Amino acid sequence: MILSWDFSKIPVLPPNREQPRAPAPRDNAQSEYVSPEPSAVSIRTATSEGGVGGGAVSSEEESRGQESADKPTVQPGADQLSTESGRHACVIKEDFAIGGLVVTDHKIGMHTEVDIEWNGSAAGGESCDCACGEYRQFVKGHAIVNEEDWSDPLAWGAKLEESVWHEDADTSPKYHLIPGHRDRLGAAEDVFDRKDRLTGCHYHGKDNPNVHGLHPTDLLDIDMRFKGQTYDKCQDKYGPIHEWNLTFKGFPGQPKAP
Repeated sequence: MILSWDFSKIPVLPPNREQPRAPAPRDNAQSEYVSPEPSAVSIRTATSEGGVGGGAVSSEEESRGQESADKPTVQPGADQLSTESGRHACVIKEDFAIGGLVVTDHKIGMHTEVDIEWNGSAAGGESCDCACGEYRQFVKGHAIVNEEDWSDPLAWGAKLEESVWHEDADTSPKYHLIPGHRDRLGAAEDVFDRKDRLTGCHYHGKDNPNVHGLHPTDLLDIDMRFKGQTYDKCQDKYGPIHEWNLTFKGFPGQPKAP
């Protein structure tokens, strides 16, 4: 979700290429991203191999247990409540809409949306409390441009790793957003409502994971794996796992099949 740069060595460049550029700060603004209408699916994997015929998108459904085998590494936030007997989040809807891969000469990316509702009534003897319900998004993998790491810092100071889940975030100065936490400032891409952020029974999140500021001949190796889950902060429990990928290998400006 959060792709940037961290130059630690001199990249291998094709002849007559300019020296590496620091990309523009990540732009998560919805209005500046062009994406197909999202499909309401639990999981969609967007992949592309550079070259003729690239840009294939595949999807599959999956709903696995409460937590993955490699439990996400998270930093407990101030919004985490102590476990209270009976008080918990009662999820009544969780929809994940994952758009397809979009490739241009200067940018690759995709658009995702999450919509969650909780029951706020104490029906059937349950102590349902919407304020207990939150959302968590995790990421692992790599983002390499011209053999250089272009990954941004993640939540709580973590860095993108190949095999370790870290909580996702947009750490750019414009947003500084860690999605799904009620106690943090919200944004148009991270909304709790019905009725307010602290107690509302509805959450709607948007994300535009992308790599931008590219040249058509930049060599990309992008494999970002995402995982989204509802989170009950009163009981410290995660909901079902929904996963999707942003994957692209090759040159963004390479000709595509008509």
